[in-house]
Amino acid sequence: MAGFSAAGTVESWDAKSPKWVDLMPGNAYTLTVANPTDTDVTSGTITFEAADADPEDMCKPGTFSTFQVDADCAQPIGETPRPAVITITAQTPIGAHRQCNFSFPCPKRFVRVTGAPAALDVHVVITRLKRTGMAAVDPSSWPFGYAPYMAPLPPEHAEAARGPARGRRVTVEE
Repeated sequence: MAGFSAAGTVESWDAKSPKWVDLMPGNAYTLTVANPTDTDVTSGTITFEAADADPEDMCKPGTFSTFQVDADCAQPIGETPRPAVITITAQTPIGAHRQCNFSFPCPKRFVRVTGAPAALDVHVVITRLKRTGMAAVDPSSWPFGYAPYMAPLPPEHAEAARGPARGRRVTVEE
């Protein structure tokens, strides 16, 4: 059993087409293929697709295509990118009640998978979440005056909250 909660530190999204996942919130991701059934899945092909943002709406994907994997994101001389396709066979099954994790270097912002066997659950897990922050947003623009961060203390309380300055001797009078 895990010793602490991961709540707020990861995002997990269903990635089976026509659904899609925006990788923007994090710095790392994994494609998790899980078999929740009692039998091994011994055949199938999973294709990892990627898309840039739609120029008309930057929050939605443009046209998806099979992601082409470069060895190190820079397409070294003499290397040809290969399609990001996972082939499941009897020699490389997804075992009953097991999961496999995959990732491909330098994906585009939006991803999804196509062709996954119906028995499999396919999720993209995003980790190392970025702090996109709302600090630059005017709190008065939030509904009901709610601000998702703590407002600064008034000056008369700020010193007490900071405590004594380093190196300054504090004496207690009786």
